[in-house]
Amino acid sequence: MRLWHTLRRLHRHLKQSRRVSAPRLPAFRPQLEALEERQLLSTMSAINCNSGGVEHQVVYTIGKNNDVLLSVDGRSPVSLGGYAKQISAGLDATGHPEVFAIGSDNAVYENRGTGWVGLGGYVKQISATVNNTVYAIGSDNAVYDDS
Repeated sequence: MRLWHTLRRLHRHLKQSRRVSAPRLPAFRPQLEALEERQLLSTMSAINCNSGGVEHQVVYTIGKNNDVLLSVDGRSPVSLGGYAKQISAGLDATGHPEVFAIGSDNAVYENRGTGWVGLGGYVKQISATVNNTVYAIGSDNAVYDDS
């Protein structure tokens, strides 16, 4: 009989402990975080290219002075200069890496390793692809390409 009472108390205790709900976790809301007037996801862009039958990984980043840095195959970054709010890597018509940037004036700039060339415009976002092509969202929220 004593065992029966003990089991009953244990059962009641377990039943009551199940009623206590775990604290509710806050809802997950993914978002971009602004950092020094640019979005975190746009401060780095990478592309793979093939040169002489050898695959290379090219990584562009925005440095602490807002200049664009280039690293090939994990080597130390080299500054390409300029001032970038956002960057996007692509391939030119010959398959060589290039980087596009939104400058301090919100215009689009291109660098194929020989310096910055202004393409003009006033844009909010950019995305580079292949064959010297970059897409941009203009101030009117329309999508443009550089052709």
